[in-house]
Amino acid sequence: MVRLSIAVIVRYQDRLARRAGVRCLHFPSCSEYAVLALQKHGFVEGWRRALRRVADCRPDGGRPFVDLP
Repeated sequence: MVRLSIAVIVRYQDRLARRAGVRCLHFPSCSEYAVLALQKHGFVEGWRRALRRVADCRPDGGRPFVDLP
């Protein structure tokens, strides 16, 4: 499930985000953070962390601009 999730995220990065010019304010970007979280923490915990990051991804979200899982 982790590999499939990462494949979907990479496809999103290639097909949608780059073509639309989507730029994340944070480093790593939310999609890169999701890949790192999945690799480090596995499927359930990785997605939990990734979804929390996406929910907080705004300039006033309270997260530092450099944030690693």
